[in-house]
Formats: sequence, C-alpha cells, structure tokens
Amino acid sequence: MKGFLRSILIMVLLAAVIVGGFYAYLQTSSEGDGLITEGRLDDKNKIDEAREKARALNADADGDGLTLAQEQRLGTSDNNVDSDDDGVPDNADIVPVGIGRKVSKTLNWEHKGKPHSVEAYLPIDVSDYYEKKTRPEHTFDSQHYLPYVHSKDIGIERLAAELKAIIDTNGSWDYYDEVMFIVHMVQQMRYATSAIAGFDLTTKYPMQTIITGRGDCEDTSVLAAALLKKLDYDVKLIQLEIDGRKSHLGIGVWANGVKGTSWDKGGRTFYYVETTTPGHEFGELPMEWQEGISAVLIDI
Repeated sequence: MKGFLRSILIMVLLAAVIVGGFYAYLQTSSEGDGLITEGRLDDKNKIDEAREKARALNADADGDGLTLAQEQRLGTSDNNVDSDDDGVPDNADIVPVGIGRKVSKTLNWEHKGKPHSVEAYLPIDVSDYYEKKTRPEHTFDSQHYLPYVHSKDIGIERLAAELKAIIDTNGSWDYYDEVMFIVHMVQQMRYATSAIAGFDLTTKYPMQTIITGRGDCEDTSVLAAALLKKLDYDVKLIQLEIDGRKSHLGIGVWANGVKGTSWDKGGRTFYYVETTTPGHEFGELPMEWQEGISAVLIDI
C-alpha cells in the first residue's frame, strides 16, 4: 500500500513538473514570438521607407524628363521644367541653373539720321538648345511661326527691353518712328540666300538671326515681329503670293491714316513693312511686289 501511494505521489510530482515545464515553455515561446514580431515590423517599416524614398527619387513631378534624383544632382527644381527661366527645359539645358558663357553681337544702325548701337547676347545654353532642336516642316500658317515669335528667350527679352529704353528717352518720336526704329535695326541684317555657304534654310529663332547677322525674309520678319510683339505693338506676318506661289514674307503693323499698302483684318488696318532691305518705310511695298500679288495675314 505504501509502495502504491509512493508511486502515485511520484506520478503526481512528475505530472506537475511536466505541466510546469510546458507552461514555462509556452510563456517563453509567447514572449519570443512577441520579440520576433516587433523585429519584423521594424524591418518591414525600414523596407517600406526605402521603397518609398526610391519611388520619390525616380518620380518626375514636373514632367521634364528628369527624375527627382537627377534634379537634385543638377540643382534644379522638380516643380519647374525650366528652373533658370531661360526658355530651355532642364533636360535640354547644358547650364540649367543659370547663365553660362554668352555669345554677343553689337548691332549698329541709323534711324532718323542718327546712329544707334546695342549689344545683344545669346547664352550658350540657349544657343545649344536652338541648334539641336528639330525644326518642324513648313505649314506657312501661324502654327508654324508661333514657337519662333513667342519663344521665351532671355536674349530677345533683354534686347526688347534695351530698345524700349532708347524709345522712352526719345520723347519726340511718334508711333511710326518707334516702329521703324526697331524695323531699321532688323533691316541692316545681311540678306541670306541658299547661295550663301553654310546658310540654314530652316526658320531661325530671333536671337539666332541677331547673332549670325543675317537671314532670309522669314527670319528677319520673325525677328521684327517678335520684338514688336514683346513691346505690345499689334503686328502680323504677311505672306505675299504671286500666281499662287508662296514667295515672300513681311510684316503688317496696325496704324491709322497712313499712306501705303494695307489690308484689313479683324476690324483693324495693317500696313505692310519690309524687313529685308534698308530704306523701305512704313506702308511701302518693294517694287517687285507691287503688281499681281495676293496677301495672307498670319495671326501671331
């Protein structure tokens, strides 16, 4: 009997030890799982943060073709396609955060019997952009010329401001004097034809015509129109045709009561102004275009 009771007691003790050990195991395992779970969450958060940062660095918020990582390396803005506001998108700008080396040109001309001179410059990054930019095929309408006339070029904007400053200092000039002051500057550009070696027959941006000092009729007309437009004169391009052929481009400037060749559009009268040959004045058509022509006025 005593042996039986002893056996029972031993079994109870063993059971208690087993149960206690199992309980201790469960507690340890539970605590261990807690530590592992926290560690996993911490690792997961770090991975998520890394992934989010990678996504942000590879994003292109302003759509200029440069990722945030590339913008940060260049020092440009990911919220502005043209960080230095020079008319050249960041992804095509060789100096995207300021003005680099400049190509300059001194312009000399006469107006109302007096000499005038200004220095125009074209930043090298703008020049590089223009040279590399693919030119669209001619459509001979406003859609073709608009990008050239309205190009955001700090060189042409600066030149327009200089011309305006000279105009403002000459209080005796009237409206027609002001217009022709700008046109006379353009007229002194050398006229370029296909016979000139290396001359590019595609339409040039205004400052390209300035720097090269030469252009054909569309280049000088675009230049004059761009300057007049920036100075708030009402101007249009005028395409002259003979026998249905597109032959010559000039500009038309709004005016009242002027003698000369003009056309009406939108309730306003626009007088022809020649941009290629020195000496032509407001409303004067060149001799070779005075017979049998038709004209198309192009809004810009």
